[in-house]
Amino acid sequence: MIQAVPCANLCWTLLGRTNFRIVNRRVFHLLSSVFARENYFDVFDLPLSYELHTSKVTKQYREKLKQLHPDKFHQKAQEEQDYSESQSRLINQAYNTLKNPYTRGLHMLELQGILLEEDKLDFSSEFLTEVYDINDELSETKDHSRLKQIKQQNDSKITELVRKITAAFEGRQLDNAKRFLMEMKYLYSISERIKQLELELGIVQ
Repeated sequence: MIQAVPCANLCWTLLGRTNFRIVNRRVFHLLSSVFARENYFDVFDLPLSYELHTSKVTKQYREKLKQLHPDKFHQKAQEEQDYSESQSRLINQAYNTLKNPYTRGLHMLELQGILLEEDKLDFSSEFLTEVYDINDELSETKDHSRLKQIKQQNDSKITELVRKITAAFEGRQLDNAKRFLMEMKYLYSISERIKQLELELGIVQ
């Protein structure tokens, strides 16, 4: 988790350094606010909610990176350049985490001090059998239409899991959220196998 830093302390520390000259106060304000954030949702001024409008996040992501573009800092002091680079990395990491339903859920659990431990979760025999059967079929199938069908079915299951995870977080049912996220991990693994097969079979999307 990103640790929050009181803005007053941050400003005092930065402005107290004689070799740290802030020319663009607007950029300085942006950097200070990003650095002082507590979690990835705060980086983009978002409420702590699993339900997310990715288009809004993408827009904010691009705006923040634009303010931190290297061209704005190449003539600044090295300390400012290093700081802008570190905050660019933070923004990229926050964006990549939040835009993905699986990693977004993991981050929300981590903010609650909860880690996803696979060996401590119970899966229904039906779910495990289904995953095994799909992986087994993917190991053998060369049929384009069947592969497309498996992909559509898997995507539908992921969409349904997103709905369930959203409800679990809203209802503070974190054990359910953990289980659904682990199921999502398996389904994403299937998605990656399908993508690899599509490449091998020359299927163009």
